Amino acid sequence: MSTVPKLIEELREGPPKGSPFSVAMRGSQVPGRSSIYRNWKFQDALLTTLDPKITTIHDMFQESGQ
Repeated sequence: MSTVPKLIEELREGPPKGSPFSVAMRGSQVPGRSSIYRNWKFQDALLTTLDPKITTIHDMFQESGQ
């Protein structure tokens, strides 16, 4: 199985039973506002790409022609 379908399948999984789907980011509280929330799998860093070879629109265009 290639990397992309495997990653997509991993991302489809929910959190462990009893755990929330989103979590508050530490240090994101500001008086009068709610905390910033992220998906439980991306608490430290956000997902930037599904395929490391494709990081720009041009890369996507090139890949679609193959």
